[in-house]
Amino acid sequence: MNMIAPEKVIIGILKKVPLFSVLEERELTELAALGNTRRIRKDELIFLQGDPGRHFFTILQGRVRIFLQDARGREVILSLLTDEDFFGEMSLLDGKARSASAQAMAETRVFSIGHDEFYRFLERNSSVALKLLRFLSERLRRADEIIENLALLSVKGRLARLLADWGQRDGKTVEGKLHFKLPMPKTQIAQMLGTSRETVSRMMSEMHDEGTIQMDGNAISVEAIDRLKQIS
Repeated sequence: MNMIAPEKVIIGILKKVPLFSVLEERELTELAALGNTRRIRKDELIFLQGDPGRHFFTILQGRVRIFLQDARGREVILSLLTDEDFFGEMSLLDGKARSASAQAMAETRVFSIGHDEFYRFLERNSSVALKLLRFLSERLRRADEIIENLALLSVKGRLARLLADWGQRDGKTVEGKLHFKLPMPKTQIAQMLGTSRETVSRMMSEMHDEGTIQMDGNAISVEAIDRLKQIS
């Protein structure tokens, strides 16, 4: 049986990562040689807010949440990342401590590159640097949307927007309906929305009773995703 060398496997995965899609085979090989792969257990902390930023991470497989925690231990989830997403870039670019914490939500495998190695790689590959800027701009726009939603939308509206985003990202259409699963428990959904688990459950039940969504455990189906987006 022919075995594929681990480097070839990593290169094959990096090819699919939008940030590195501009690279040629030679550059991907160079990139793969600069970093290391790491397996992270479910619920394991990858780094904490305030830690020095020594590595940049690309998710090869798994799911990671980025969150903030106050002195009382209350958490707000900023984003949920999955295969081919990256994180940890801010500390590498500004040299400051981590602005948020990162934790694996499932068994996760990441590709990590040290600060100095990644910075020199960006200097040699301006196309990746420009693409990174584009992704960071998109994340800033997304952060603006989150702030706007928190300020202007009801809890139900914020929940509906979140479900619509997950449906568009992860959903599969079967017999005219969009089907997807909640990627996190309702407690963590509440942390994303700045509310309580009980409120999330009540709002989802309301949307189910109204016919906007159908629920079966953590499985959701939607006939018209635009109806979710119109809830405010």
